[in-house]
Amino acid sequence: MKKLAQLTLFSLMLVLAAFGTVQAQTSCPTFTAPIVTHGDPFAHYVIPQQRLTFTVTTPANSGVQTVTAPGNTVGGINGVTSGGLSVSTPNSMTQAVSCQDSFWDINFVIRKSGATVGDKVTLFLQNADGTNRVNLVLFTVQSGGAQVTQLNPTIFLFLNDRNATSGQVNQGDVIPFVNNQTGLLTIALNQALMSCRQLGFEIMRAGGTGTTSVIMADIIMFRDNSSTMTGPDINGNMGTFPTGLPCGIACPQCPPGPPTGCTYTQGFYKNHPNAWPVNSLTLGNRTYTKAQLLNIYNTPVNGNGLISLAHQLITAKLNAARGTSVPGEVASAISQADTLIGNLVVGVDSVSTSSTSNLVEILTRYNEGRISGGPRHCG
Repeated sequence: MKKLAQLTLFSLMLVLAAFGTVQAQTSCPTFTAPIVTHGDPFAHYVIPQQRLTFTVTTPANSGVQTVTAPGNTVGGINGVTSGGLSVSTPNSMTQAVSCQDSFWDINFVIRKSGATVGDKVTLFLQNADGTNRVNLVLFTVQSGGAQVTQLNPTIFLFLNDRNATSGQVNQGDVIPFVNNQTGLLTIALNQALMSCRQLGFEIMRAGGTGTTSVIMADIIMFRDNSSTMTGPDINGNMGTFPTGLPCGIACPQCPPGPPTGCTYTQGFYKNHPNAWPVNSLTLGNRTYTKAQLLNIYNTPVNGNGLISLAHQLITAKLNAARGTSVPGEVASAISQADTLIGNLVVGVDSVSTSSTSNLVEILTRYNEGRISGGPRHCG
């Protein structure tokens, strides 16, 4: 359901160098939370330089904002910065999902402001490919607190006890808001759920004018002994703790952003050279001037797949250079076309039309405004 990526996200659309490489346009909010582990002597240790990244995996709008807070203001750890998400758009659902990791305990708070009665917050785990979702807890915002509407019977929920030994909360209980915020909520997972998974949460807004936030105070993780560190625990006592990563990196990608701009076909650019946003383009490994590109436009295909590909590639790159959004499928086709052309000279060399037909078809649909999820034609 969701493609996997390294710890990078999709870039904003870029036309690099002499508009030679085009990348797909997407963007989405992200935030991070502190990572804590157990050490020797047994205690909680904040792992320096390790933070859990969450990505908003639903289309975001101006009502979705990332937030940060000093850890001690959300029941967390003094000296660290906690992160989360606030949603104010009425009648909306916003989801954030973390990179894959091995979770032990999850420490968080729920904040509210304004009219939020009826808002719902769900925390869940899932596999890195988005399958086998396990709902952990569902909260429903009431006038004076957040009610535990559903609680997975295999986990434990605690209030204001990060050690998960007292203050247990049950399904049906209402967690009171104090200064518009719950106390520290701790989800203690059972061993079966501690395998490599992604942590996510959903905020479903009701119709009121208000804001509901979820802030991850810190996350307690399993770490292996392939690497260790010596340092203070959260109370300042020295100890040794593991820092080895037990799971491979698997992070959710941004959802595609809405298309921007519109596209023109080769006929427009061929007949309106003054409307070109650039005066040169790179095709393969070579840079061509506007005059050379116009000559290519005026060269008939006559069974030469290199010419038919160049016609659509030039057009796609001119559309991109105008600021028109480029879907991932098209960005990939542009990259493949440049690789295929390589050091060939367009207008001199020749390739079969069968070797370029698939790329020509994708680029033609983009330039004509017919690509799925892409911008429309300007006409």
